[in-house]
Amino acid sequence: MGDRARTLTERLEAARWGGEPLPSWPLLFREHMRIGALWARHLGLRATVFDIPGEVAPGIEADAALVRRVDETLANAYASHDDRRSARWALAMAAVRDEGAALPDLPDPYEPLIMLFERGGSFARDCAGVLWEVGFVGVPRRRYLDGEGVTEPVAPLDHALLDAYDLDRAARDARWPGGASAIREALDALRSR
Repeated sequence: MGDRARTLTERLEAARWGGEPLPSWPLLFREHMRIGALWARHLGLRATVFDIPGEVAPGIEADAALVRRVDETLANAYASHDDRRSARWALAMAAVRDEGAALPDLPDPYEPLIMLFERGGSFARDCAGVLWEVGFVGVPRRRYLDGEGVTEPVAPLDHALLDAYDLDRAARDARWPGGASAIREALDALRSR
């Protein structure tokens, strides 16, 4: 059992699922899609959310005990099917890295999602299959498929910077009832769980 897979399992077990939506949620999901598009381009595929470890190292799987722990954690959190599937993929990717498999020099496609989960977020396909629903925001499923806008990151992968973004965005955006104070309360509640 490798350190990356074990560490990821612990992060998923410690994640705080649910709560008030934060402005950073869709930003992190868009970053996941952007990095997924980079991987898809490298692999000659046309996708943004897919089983990357299954494509790059199909014979490598995460330890069954870790998979059971992650599955149980997400079942208890009432995570969406898409959350559960992506968490399994992230765990498989950690196992691929633990095995030392040769991988392209691309960012970790699942880190933005893990951070989304740690911030209480979740995602799912809308019933029409056109959008990803992230909090109260719809993110088009086709975004990044044509390779536009994939070179520059759209979200910092740092919780302190994301906290600052959430507070600033809430203070300026009428969609956040209560503004920055509501977001501050949501962030405090997330940290106190």
